[in-house]
Amino acid sequence: AGSPLVAEQRVGADKAFAESPDVKVVRDVNGNWTAAVTKTVVLQALATNPGPIEAVWTSGSEARVVAEAFAQAGRPAPVITGSISGDALGYWKAHPDFKFTGGALLPSWTAQTAVRVGVRMLLGQEPKVSLVEIPV
Repeated sequence: AGSPLVAEQRVGADKAFAESPDVKVVRDVNGNWTAAVTKTVVLQALATNPGPIEAVWTSGSEARVVAEAFAQAGRPAPVITGSISGDALGYWKAHPDFKFTGGALLPSWTAQTAVRVGVRMLLGQEPKVSLVEIPV
């Protein structure tokens, strides 16, 4: 919660879920960008929802932590969305049956681009474009 990007993603997800009559959201939790908190709230959600869960939507890099929570609860991991980050890729390599989907939109890439442009400008170079967009 609190990140403008995540808030936009959430609005889009809520709209998509509302427009999909076959989708039933069984629980909504917030991991506060912390692995331990994420695992705890997912375990609590699993304990209070004994029925099958077919997918978990996340807006960040919690896919590995969510999969670990399902394993800890003795339940099969569903398809999990999230950022395609190193921890998710590492978990996938160790668990080939792990199913996740997502994209990589990491703040570090945006920051790196801004720093590179700034350094070049300090060196006296002019920008070749006036707008850099990173579509979400």
